Amino acid sequence: NFVVLMLLSSLIASFGLLQNSAAVIIGAMLVAPLMSPLMSFSVGLTQGRLRLMRNAFWTIFIGFAIGLGVALFGGSIMPLDVPTDEMLARGEPSLLDMGVALASGAAGAYAMARRDIPSALAGVAIAAALVPPLCTIGLALSFGVYSIAYGSGLLFLTNIVCISLAGAVVFAWLGLRPSRDVYTWQQIVISVLVLGLLAFPLASTFIDVVKNDKQTGVARDVLEDYFQDADIIDVQYRD
Repeated sequence: NFVVLMLLSSLIASFGLLQNSAAVIIGAMLVAPLMSPLMSFSVGLTQGRLRLMRNAFWTIFIGFAIGLGVALFGGSIMPLDVPTDEMLARGEPSLLDMGVALASGAAGAYAMARRDIPSALAGVAIAAALVPPLCTIGLALSFGVYSIAYGSGLLFLTNIVCISLAGAVVFAWLGLRPSRDVYTWQQIVISVLVLGLLAFPLASTFIDVVKNDKQTGVARDVLEDYFQDADIIDVQYRD
């Protein structure tokens, strides 16, 4: 079921990105099955269960491979070779994207822990942060636009980390703890080590995003001062 749904959601998302249609992309989010493995990883992180984290990681990796393969194939057979606006929007990560991922992970964990909240709703939010950037990577690679592929890959990795960490924090807040047995300290050490491994690339990405946003803001201010009679619609900074 996971493989079939991942194939279909990646196909729909790729078509939506190529059509530049937000409605079709939203449809892909309704189908994507990425919430369960990500929340499983968060549970494993909270409890220090290495086997659960490993199984969840490989499930997420399989989903990543499927989405990337579908997008690469779709982009190679389409006559279009110019990135659409929907693709460009996911090729430049920002602090807002990081905020969306953190909120999505928190919503997913809270919905999964509460029986009276439909977890499918939170699953859509998680898919929104993962499936479009994943498909954008494959499409951009097939078009040969490597800058967008890099930006989308950075966004996808950042979202994975943010969702996992936010989910782990919410589960811990709701009272999930390592089981009380002889392996408790081992579980705590595992959790701390994995948290460190996740936090390092996230911190690096955060610094890069803040730097880019700051430089873009400076460029906007200079343009507004120089062209006082003009409206600055969009500013894109390239390092």
